[in-house]
Amino acid sequence: MKKSILLIITLFMVTRVFAQNAYSPEMLKAFADDLYVQGFWDEAESEYKRYFFAVNNAAIDDNSVLNLSHIYFQEKNKTGIEWINSNLKRSCGFAVQSRLEYIDASFMFRERNAGAWHLFYCSLLERTEYLEKLSPEWKILYALSFEILEKNIKLAAETANKGTLYSSSFASVAVACENYNQKSGALALCMSALVPGTGKWYSGNFWTGLSDFFTIGSCTAAAVYYGKQKDAKDWRPWTYGSLAALFYIVDLYGSYTGTRRYNSAQYNNLCVQVDNLYEQLY
Repeated sequence: MKKSILLIITLFMVTRVFAQNAYSPEMLKAFADDLYVQGFWDEAESEYKRYFFAVNNAAIDDNSVLNLSHIYFQEKNKTGIEWINSNLKRSCGFAVQSRLEYIDASFMFRERNAGAWHLFYCSLLERTEYLEKLSPEWKILYALSFEILEKNIKLAAETANKGTLYSSSFASVAVACENYNQKSGALALCMSALVPGTGKWYSGNFWTGLSDFFTIGSCTAAAVYYGKQKDAKDWRPWTYGSLAALFYIVDLYGSYTGTRRYNSAQYNNLCVQVDNLYEQLY
């Protein structure tokens, strides 16, 4: 009887020891790392958080923070990065802190938040010791982001070309900056006022402009023809004339707004190129 009781107590104690080891910070971290490497990021996120809650902040492994921040960066999870910044950033070294700041910068740029970026960049320039530790690619990327959000494309082209000395990833942005060409809405309006449809050709809508040219021309020709053939009371000259005037006004409006769409598309394409840079240089 005594032997049975001793055996039960021994088994109970051994089970507890194994259970404690299974949920130790080291085991949680190893499990999370394994999930991360295998690409099970949702599961790895949960395990990393269990590890962070189980270990003292001073003993947190920097690589674990890097792995979790990488998961949030790839998933564009701004809330997750904010959680890391609030709870873990101060306990990490320069490498992790600079990565977290890089991710913050990428989120700000992706939101096209020029005001926040201006404040961030100005504060960055004041931190000379911090800047000295950053890689040249990152410093150039930060300057490039600032210039593009300020819409100083000429200066951005020069900065992107400097970046190609350190990384070929800057080449596509440099080309996009050099090919950047904004259209004038006033010029498009004047062109369509003189020759219907030409303003749309200018803004890149060739076939729409050609269609407007023939539509307005046909309606105008019909109005003139029936105006000469019929008397003033006939409905056809008035109908075709009204249609010609309506299409003419629509063409003027479309020519002006077409340049705005063209300019917006050009700028968005440039911003997307920089978004891709953040992915490539992370």
